[in-house]
Amino acid sequence: AITTTSSTTAETAGTVEVHDLGEGVQSIRISTLSADGARNALTPALCAALSQAFAAVSARSGLRAVVLEGTDETFAQGGAEACEAMLSSGLVQAIAACPVPVLAACAGDAVDAGWWLASLGDQLVASEAGHYGYGPGTLGLQASQASLMRARHGAAFMGRAARQVPWSGRAWRASGCAFAVVPREQLSSQVAQWTQSLSDKPGEALRLLKAHLTQAQRAAAVPTWPLVGTGEALAAEPAVLSIDGHAVADVLRQFEEALESAQDKVTVYLFPYPLRDLHPNATEKSVRVWCAKDRAKAWRDALADRPLPEPTNAKDRERCQAKVDAALAIGRAWALRGTPALIRMDGKVLSGAMPVQDVLAWLNSQ
Repeated sequence: AITTTSSTTAETAGTVEVHDLGEGVQSIRISTLSADGARNALTPALCAALSQAFAAVSARSGLRAVVLEGTDETFAQGGAEACEAMLSSGLVQAIAACPVPVLAACAGDAVDAGWWLASLGDQLVASEAGHYGYGPGTLGLQASQASLMRARHGAAFMGRAARQVPWSGRAWRASGCAFAVVPREQLSSQVAQWTQSLSDKPGEALRLLKAHLTQAQRAAAVPTWPLVGTGEALAAEPAVLSIDGHAVADVLRQFEEALESAQDKVTVYLFPYPLRDLHPNATEKSVRVWCAKDRAKAWRDALADRPLPEPTNAKDRERCQAKVDAALAIGRAWALRGTPALIRMDGKVLSGAMPVQDVLAWLNSQ
């Protein structure tokens, strides 16, 4: 049985197909082409279609495993906007919420956002000829997804990411990667072997396996786009704390100052989370912080209620508004009602400001 979900827009054409492979195994296959010739570019439309496909297969009875596939040439690709689309569409959360293990079968290249998508799978199998990783100019992507990549590929990944060159499957295998790399013609049999091993497991065993495998994905469902210090964040310890706050609260400024005393113990990523009902100007301030050339200074100015420069043009404003909207979507998904809100790497949430010693104790209890 095949279910086809169209992702056709003015910019892309193609499909997301759901195939029933039998014995409780479903395959979600991506095949799209953008107007600029990019294959399987993770546009908002494609991310939404994938999210819907995962929701549909997750609801099916007797489900044992899900295989996510692209074309022979390209698994998926995209830049920072694609990463935001993956979050705002609910795709990241949908993969983590899938009740059974997900295998990313990468016959073709998985670069930048496509590499993140592949790494969100509970298991990954790649081809020798494909290329996987981050390309030039994607330092921000690497920093934002560093914690997931450490969990998926080990600490050595950070050294590879710093080179900003996607590696071939052969090079990944030679480096001792944790995922399987096979000749492209053997990839189908590798996938079949993996799905067969799962189809024999009891349902409870599958649920326990999924819970174990998805710890990193649940943490990845929290957006991690550092407002400041992208380069430093890449070299820092894994991010263990996210703070979402509107830009006018004195308590947030005081809380941030308190956390500075523990900066050798935690890495803090800041995300404007404007509470529009309480603070009508918070959304505009958040957009201006995102658009500022010096975001660190703009953030401090916003907390002090000092004037902020306007975006330089309409396109820049639209780009920054999309970042704020994506953070709001994630906040709603996590049912955040106030700020500051702390989200630990295991997905647990703690609301409200508190002494820094209590924050550290909470972080260390995971």
